[in-house]
Amino acid sequence: MTTAFLGSSIIQKWHTTTCIQNSINLGVSGLTSNDLTQTYVSKMRQFAHSKNIILYIGSNDVRKKHDSITTVKNISTFLDLLCEVCPKANVFYVSIIKSPIRTQKQLSEITLINNKIRQFVALKNTATLQYCNVNRQLRSSENYDTDKNHLSEIGYANLCKCILLK
Repeated sequence: MTTAFLGSSIIQKWHTTTCIQNSINLGVSGLTSNDLTQTYVSKMRQFAHSKNIILYIGSNDVRKKHDSITTVKNISTFLDLLCEVCPKANVFYVSIIKSPIRTQKQLSEITLINNKIRQFVALKNTATLQYCNVNRQLRSSENYDTDKNHLSEIGYANLCKCILLK
């Protein structure tokens, strides 16, 4: 398998094989950063030898009003674990999406978390860990499903383009 997709419902609802043929989708709806290690450590054998690992997490933390400092710590710790357990994999953290349903307070939290994770990735200074900011490409309302939170087919196509550009 070349690519493993990990994360919450944005990943779970994605037909990832339309983006990357040889992939496995291990997305879990409702997943928060608190659940990362518990959810994926037992599944690491399924993706430990992947060429690429795509992680999208943090959106449910914001929705559930989890502390942003803890969210950043959980994500950073899990990214470190992925890089340790899968040293040859390219690990891509996909920024938390600023969907149209978000309140101004939630958008501020998303910006804060995204910036902290981007800084964490930059400090790691490794070619195998990358931060993917997808919000510019997903600004248009056509990128979102009727719930204005999850992505439409157009949104997933744009998300795929963002990741493939990396």
